[in-house]
Amino acid sequence: MPRSTSPRRRAAVIALALVLTGALGGCSGTPAPEDTSEADAPASAIASAEAEAEDLAEDAPAADVGDLDVCAALPLETLNSITGRTYARIDGTTSDSQEYPLAACVYQAESDDLDKLLVFTVYVYPSGGEAAVAAYKDFIGTPDGYTPVSGVGDSAEATESDLIARFGDQVVVGIDVVSTEDSAALSSDQFAEIVQTVHDGL
Repeated sequence: MPRSTSPRRRAAVIALALVLTGALGGCSGTPAPEDTSEADAPASAIASAEAEAEDLAEDAPAADVGDLDVCAALPLETLNSITGRTYARIDGTTSDSQEYPLAACVYQAESDDLDKLLVFTVYVYPSGGEAAVAAYKDFIGTPDGYTPVSGVGDSAEATESDLIARFGDQVVVGIDVVSTEDSAALSSDQFAEIVQTVHDGL
């Protein structure tokens, strides 16, 4: 059975990933929801998130994020090396449907089978600094519960499923959206290496 973030957080992240990758238009490289039969993951949360994503996607113009290419900054082989996992599909795009424009890359395993599902997402807000950090937390609905992390960016904080790092006005977020039970949970050091690699590669 897949291991994931909390239902509200995961629903919000999947909603934004759907917007970014155009999943609602039938793109094949988008994250698939995990088994929603679990008591702590109501299907209504995912349905609500997907509906919100669809509304946002209909009118979302191209984001003003310059030439940021998150997928190029963190290639599949690099993410696989850092995490010890095997991601095989990659989708990158931009969005300004949120308060702060962002560029993103969504990484997935080859299989969409629930017991093999892997989804990792990286968001880059090119500007906004602390305000962009606050906007991200507000969007996913978890403003509290973060622990400071040293050694990456001007400031960084993490939960067990994501890390937010600020490099001046730029903010880089790494999110372990869905992983399998036999995949080791990512450490803060692994998250830090991922976001630092993205920042250095942009």
